[in-house]
Amino acid sequence: MGRLIGIDVGTTAVKAVLIDTKGQRLAEFSAPYPTHHPAPGWVEQDPEDWLRLVMAALRQFAEGGAPALAICLT
Repeated sequence: MGRLIGIDVGTTAVKAVLIDTKGQRLAEFSAPYPTHHPAPGWVEQDPEDWLRLVMAALRQFAEGGAPALAICLT
């Protein structure tokens, strides 16, 4: 049976889900990252945080399973 991965790089966290082709959840991942306010009215995030956490989700889902048929990243 195939597996699918959905990943959301949101405002405050990376969230991901691993499902089978019938839509059953097999695993979930969620990890926050910081938002920096270096000056009044400024809001910044480090893209390295996004990449680090997306890779952490993919590593978690790769443990003990078949390759994913598709990955959706938003």
